[in-house]
Amino acid sequence: MTYKNKNDTQIVKVRMIKLKSGKSSKWEIMFPLSIIFSTNGIANLREEIISIINKTIKDLNNLINENQISKSKPSQLYLAGKIILDTKTKIMKKYGIDITNFMEMIADNLRICKRNINYFVQLYKTLKEKDIDDSIPWTVYKHSISTLDKKKSKEVLNLYKNGKLKSSTDVKEYVKKLNETYKK
Repeated sequence: MTYKNKNDTQIVKVRMIKLKSGKSSKWEIMFPLSIIFSTNGIANLREEIISIINKTIKDLNNLINENQISKSKPSQLYLAGKIILDTKTKIMKKYGIDITNFMEMIADNLRICKRNINYFVQLYKTLKEKDIDDSIPWTVYKHSISTLDKKKSKEVLNLYKNGKLKSSTDVKEYVKKLNETYKK
């Protein structure tokens, strides 16, 4: 089941809402009325999207331990970013649906902050898999991908690998100076 609007050019934006029942809760898709009234198989569409999201959550839970991001390997977090972005893109391309709070919903399900989800996706967007070295701490990657000039991220990592930047704090300060220079 695919939702296609009348002119077939516009992506429909939807939100995920958290429904609470006693001590338990679950995420549900909130569709605009225009889709509900124009689509016969809305229940099937909903089930397909929820199924894709549940598989993604399961895959991510296998990669990332709750509240253990600092103990996760950077290659696992890179793969998490890929899975998250691929799922969002798949839902958008296959169904024409953009879940506007997708990152928030993923973060809530994984019980980690949304900022970290965004860092995982940014790591995947900024670097290639071959650039990920599990001997480098996650915090170094997090700071290096915070450069405003994304081409500089790899350069920052090389400075760390070569010992010119000795700690995560050094990387953070170096990136801060790079960003100040870039803004000028």
